Amino acid sequence: MAFAIKDIENSAVEVTVTEQGEKVLKNKKIAINELVGEVEIPGFRKGKVPTETIEKRFKRDIETKVADMFLKELHEEILEKIEPVDYINFKSIKLENDFFELVYTVDVYPKFELNNYKGLEVKKEVAEVSVDALNKELEILIDKNSKLKEVAEGEVAKNGDTANINFEGFIDGVAFQGGKGEGYDLKLGSKSFIDTFEEQIEGHKVNDEFDVNVKFPEEYHSKEYAGKPAVFKVKINSIKTLEKSELNDDFAKDLGYETLDELKNKKMEELKEEEENKSKQIMTDSLLNILKDKTEITVPEAIINREIENRISEFDQQLRSQGLSFDQYAKMNNLSKDKLYADMKPVAINKIKIDLILEKIAEIENIEVSNEDIEDKVEEAAKYYSMEKAQFVDRLKSMKAYDNYVSNVKLNLTQLKAIDIIINNATII
Repeated sequence: MAFAIKDIENSAVEVTVTEQGEKVLKNKKIAINELVGEVEIPGFRKGKVPTETIEKRFKRDIETKVADMFLKELHEEILEKIEPVDYINFKSIKLENDFFELVYTVDVYPKFELNNYKGLEVKKEVAEVSVDALNKELEILIDKNSKLKEVAEGEVAKNGDTANINFEGFIDGVAFQGGKGEGYDLKLGSKSFIDTFEEQIEGHKVNDEFDVNVKFPEEYHSKEYAGKPAVFKVKINSIKTLEKSELNDDFAKDLGYETLDELKNKKMEELKEEEENKSKQIMTDSLLNILKDKTEITVPEAIINREIENRISEFDQQLRSQGLSFDQYAKMNNLSKDKLYADMKPVAINKIKIDLILEKIAEIENIEVSNEDIEDKVEEAAKYYSMEKAQFVDRLKSMKAYDNYVSNVKLNLTQLKAIDIIINNATII
């Protein structure tokens, strides 16, 4: 038995398998006998269908079974020559007397020449933090640690307040689905509700009942409401305003610092570290893109589709954690799967190319990840989820996700080490 491999476009190969003689006749006979025991034909008892009838009516099934037999025999030998990344696609099968020929195609792991990844030139932005940035961070901290309190009796709602409301919406005098709520906390000025809904709450007091007139946006996700005017019957149950803490030593002590200056210095350090990380990430992305753009790689469709499916699956899990499925999200945003694939494809290709480049660097540089490295990362993850390491591992194992998790950790650490080699050998200006 012989086989020949020919490179074709898009990182795929065409494999031709040929055989002639007694082995073809033997495998053909085995295939026919198997079908005799499997098929049911009116007028014949099962297992008693004449072989001539089987040959006439199940020609394609016989060819496929014979092809499978020869492929099983050649499997290991072919895999020494190619690295498939998808299922094979039969192109043609010939089975005539004692002659057999199978032609199939399959996407394979892309081969490419890696350009010099050392000595790349890149600019790194200086990480700076302004006083304004620090003040904004302190304002966020104050808001985060401030408390809502009821406004004085008779005081009206204003921008920034939180109004607890009951509401029901009507279009052409008819209540519509999803337009009713009770005891809803609405922060005025947050733009959570459509049109000028929130502005029309301002100026009203607790227990006020009134109409809010709005118009749905022309591009609203529910087509039946898009562009239509609506009236909401609203009642204010309560109004709360944010009572801000004063920025002083007492405030700092409440947060575990000795003085306000100590708090400011700590926040400045954190902001500088954050800016430094951003600067490094931008530089890293630039280096990887430089390397990607000067490396010619043809990515097989099978790998692209797998990457897109993984991204959609991850997005679906995020949506489900928020009580929404991917199909619902797609419908709300008028998003077809074909359009989503088209939008994701360039991003997926770029990621795959970078992954392949980093994998090649890791191979060249003999990068290894120790068990200790992996264990450290597992412990970090456990702490992040406020769990003991053993408890975290048991949870993953109970979900049958531990092996996959460790593989991903190992891959991530390998890539980070490869990136460090690129950065450490780059010319940074």
